[in-house]
Amino acid sequence: MADGVAVITGAASGIGEASARRFAAAGLTVAALDRDGEGAARVAGELGGAGYGVDDADAAALAEVAARIEGELG
Repeated sequence: MADGVAVITGAASGIGEASARRFAAAGLTVAALDRDGEGAARVAGELGGAGYGVDDADAAALAEVAARIEGELG
């Protein structure tokens, strides 16, 4: 896997963070999403990706973040 974007929810800790790290190690750019925006930014910063604070139960907020990810990361 390479040259793509992995969108990971719950990326600030636990399984989400581990998944983000695995996808980054495989060569993908990581978009780290989490209600803990600071945690998402921390993980993304360590991986060369982008972090977004968002509650994935909020469909409108997810749509907005999806548009930002597409514009910023492709």
